[in-house]
Amino acid sequence: MSSLRYLIFAALLAVLALAAASWLGLFSLAEFTGAPAQNSAQEALAFGEAHAGDFITYENANYSLKLKYPIGFYAEEEPDFYTVARFSAVSGGAAEIIDLKVAEGEYAFTQSELNEMFEDSGDLISASERVEVNGVDAWVFSATQGVNGVDFVVKGAFYDCPGYTAFVSVTMPSALAALDAPMADYVLYSFSC
Repeated sequence: MSSLRYLIFAALLAVLALAAASWLGLFSLAEFTGAPAQNSAQEALAFGEAHAGDFITYENANYSLKLKYPIGFYAEEEPDFYTVARFSAVSGGAAEIIDLKVAEGEYAFTQSELNEMFEDSGDLISASERVEVNGVDAWVFSATQGVNGVDFVVKGAFYDCPGYTAFVSVTMPSALAALDAPMADYVLYSFSC
């Protein structure tokens, strides 16, 4: 795999940390550690059905994609390079952030490149699996990242969409992870392109 694509993968993961840190004004990165297990697609979708009234559907016509996000989250389109949309909530001084990013053309990843990246990730990603999400191949993963003494759980997925690679991440403070993990998994499994 080209080093440029691997750098893009690493940069996307780094952006997760910086997005979380920017909400709290922290910028010194610590190391990654273990994260809670990923819920199954069935568990995530059952959660979504039980809480259907708590979510809004985001649609982007440019990429023909959809994503569910919680009511009350602030939605912002194209807040920075590669980011199609960002959804954020602030609760008790801690932020939950959902990022939707797209890499297209020569920057899109093939499934074999994603396979290689996840196999070579070492301790960077604590749990990952290749799954099908709404008819699209995807890599779903989780990790816990420390930022200046505060731990954040990151749950995310790379989706092999027609003509581009989509990346969705949900970053939340570890203190809220037990409550927010089902929501995060539902967001990941609600994605379609």
